[in-house]
Amino acid sequence: MDSLSTGAVAEVLRRLYQEAEAADRPMMEAFMAAGGTPEKMIAEVIEAEAKDLRGLYRAHADHFLSVSPRFGRFLYMCARARRATRIVEFGTSMGSRPSTWPPPCATWAAAG
Repeated sequence: MDSLSTGAVAEVLRRLYQEAEAADRPMMEAFMAAGGTPEKMIAEVIEAEAKDLRGLYRAHADHFLSVSPRFGRFLYMCARARRATRIVEFGTSMGSRPSTWPPPCATWAAAG
């Protein structure tokens, strides 16, 4: 067992992920209703970033855009396997909501 699976940390993670899922649901439903695919969504984001980076991220300020719990566990295992002493999380500044674990956007674990 680890802190992601049991105890108070696990409960907080479950609650935060449920909040993230609820906040992002309308955006994802609208995207899926338009017949979108993950590849199309990525292409649209890249195109929008090139046109107006700040505008794009302002538009997503109320979204968590977190990674899945499964991918979060993978990131956790990578950090533990590398015996990371520092972890930098990118994405917290996207909006006014608190950061969640799994983190939005990306996490990079650095050993040292």
